[in-house]
Amino acid sequence: MGCFAMTETGHGSNVQALGTVARYDAAAQEFVITTEGDQARKDYIGNAARHGELAVVFAQLEVGGNSEGVHAFVVPIRSGGEVVPGVDIEDDGRKMGLNGVDNGRIRFDGVRVPRDALLNRFADVTPEGIYKSTIDNPDRRFFT
Repeated sequence: MGCFAMTETGHGSNVQALGTVARYDAAAQEFVITTEGDQARKDYIGNAARHGELAVVFAQLEVGGNSEGVHAFVVPIRSGGEVVPGVDIEDDGRKMGLNGVDNGRIRFDGVRVPRDALLNRFADVTPEGIYKSTIDNPDRRFFT
């Protein structure tokens, strides 16, 4: 079971201002996913509190120190029902309605995912760390 991890505590649905960062480590050919402060926690994420094993995480992509805008990554958050190292998950608690939905708050602390975890239909990062996209404007990439 998976979850869609876009909304952040301090950014709501202002996607271009997201504070979660994915930095490319060319030596390891991995992305390092990090929550940059409390306002960047993923919040009210359905299936996150108890059941989600994978999350599609929306984060600011940094390659070679350059920001390339918001991109999506498939990130394991549990394995065999246990939260994986580097991931912290809290239950959002009782809500006014739909209490059967297990909404949760997720924080990432240097979680490493392979280069192919980037959902790359419109953009990619080469093994050497070169960013490529068919869409030149980083503000337009997310909304395509």
